[in-house]
Amino acid sequence: MSRLSVWDRYPDLESREFRELVAVTAQTLVDTGLAAEPVSSEILESSNRAIARDLTPTLQKSNPHVTDWQVQAVLDDEDLATEACRRVLDEVRRRPDLAERVAAAYEERLQKMTGIEVVLLAGALVVLAIRIKRVRWGHHEVDFEPAGETVASFVAELVKRIAGGA
Repeated sequence: MSRLSVWDRYPDLESREFRELVAVTAQTLVDTGLAAEPVSSEILESSNRAIARDLTPTLQKSNPHVTDWQVQAVLDDEDLATEACRRVLDEVRRRPDLAERVAAAYEERLQKMTGIEVVLLAGALVVLAIRIKRVRWGHHEVDFEPAGETVASFVAELVKRIAGGA
């Protein structure tokens, strides 16, 4: 009997599964992403405050009034961080080759069963999604730039909620 892919169950995942998928997706983007600016695996360990400072200038391109504290508030809020992660995961899922790569890494990680909280990885996942332009491994290459634009717009909307502009 073949096991279902994590994408067959997404978005109806248990909390533990969701955390694992977020962590695996972030690591996959770090490992395979081609960004306009270098992205280090250290981003996975960065604080939301540091990520907010890094992410704010990108979000200010569409809304010049966005502040670091508003971005950090989105990343620190478990519900909003989860929404941001879901948007990135939705974009990954729309790219079959990348989704397969993430699913394989997810299955491999299940054997190790380590978990990192969504709130701690949301910022890193969002920055990676916005900065990564293409994802490449072996003979595969996936255009990810449109996903970054979608995620940036979505996070800007979450910031508006924090700022009371929803």
